[in-house]
Amino acid sequence: MLASRAYVGSEALPVSIGFRSAAEDGRQTDAVGKMPAPGPSVMGGNSWTKRSLSPDYTCTEDINLTKERLERARAEGVLDVYNTVRLMRQQRVNMVQSFEQYVFVYDSLLEALICGDTTVSSHAFPELFNELCLFDPDIGKTKLEEQFEILKLLSTTIERDESTTALRPENIFKNRCKNIVPANRCRPYLMTPVDGSNDYINAVFLNCYRRRDGLLVTQMPLPNTVTDFWRLVHDHNSNTIVMLNDLDTKDETCQQYWTEDTCGSIYGPFLVETTAQIISDPAYTVRDFTLTNSANPAQSPRHIRQFHFHRWAEGAAVPPSPRSFLLLAAAVWNWHAETGHNPITIHCM
Repeated sequence: MLASRAYVGSEALPVSIGFRSAAEDGRQTDAVGKMPAPGPSVMGGNSWTKRSLSPDYTCTEDINLTKERLERARAEGVLDVYNTVRLMRQQRVNMVQSFEQYVFVYDSLLEALICGDTTVSSHAFPELFNELCLFDPDIGKTKLEEQFEILKLLSTTIERDESTTALRPENIFKNRCKNIVPANRCRPYLMTPVDGSNDYINAVFLNCYRRRDGLLVTQMPLPNTVTDFWRLVHDHNSNTIVMLNDLDTKDETCQQYWTEDTCGSIYGPFLVETTAQIISDPAYTVRDFTLTNSANPAQSPRHIRQFHFHRWAEGAAVPPSPRSFLLLAAAVWNWHAETGHNPITIHCM
């Protein structure tokens, strides 16, 4: 397994790239139930073209090289990246074209050798999880704790100079926590013009299981960022809001961004009207909003649905009930399937 990192605020989340067998991939077998004889892999395309299509695309040659080195390291207990690249360049000129790709190979090998292969089939997961939770006297902790410590060791924090926009004087007071700010490369830009505002909001794009940049993760609006919150939802065509915190009426920084008034409420150029409130489950409330951009009368009003989760107490690391959280996730994905593949906006305090 190779791993790369996706950054959210000041945290890093692991993203795995697994190399699986044909059986694991679930490909169909032939009539007698046997896999066709494996042949050589065909991997084509110019790496420059791939990088131009996607700036963070990992070149196939890097993956091939890393996989080959990893297999040899496990079999022989040695690594020689430099000479492997040199020999491969005799077969293809300038293979591993950039310094960044060369570093990626080293970084991937280090991570894979330290982490090992952590993939597991779904039917074997319950048994494995129970084993990971057992105390191991040899290491003085559970295997799960050991795995998390390795994850922290390999996770990278964002340096201050990567978040220059968030820390500008005009933006610093738009951040609830001054140490949880987006990196410049991850943040969404606000496009609807509003007097006295710029393109910044404390938010990041995050890949989800189903699509790239499928999530917009942000903070509960501050009194001075409610309009920016609706700009975020509007400008990035989000039809779904997931609210993971309850309203704290004693916290002056916790600003409600909707109203129960039948006339709605105006936030900058936007009119937000609450058209329905449904408490279908004790764990969460569903609200439907109509979002109208008064600055663009030709644009049709948008239907936005909010899922307000009530089971995650402030300061708690996790919700007390996994079942209630899974029910919330199921409801969100069912709605998302009906409305297309636009980003889901998620916020907490």
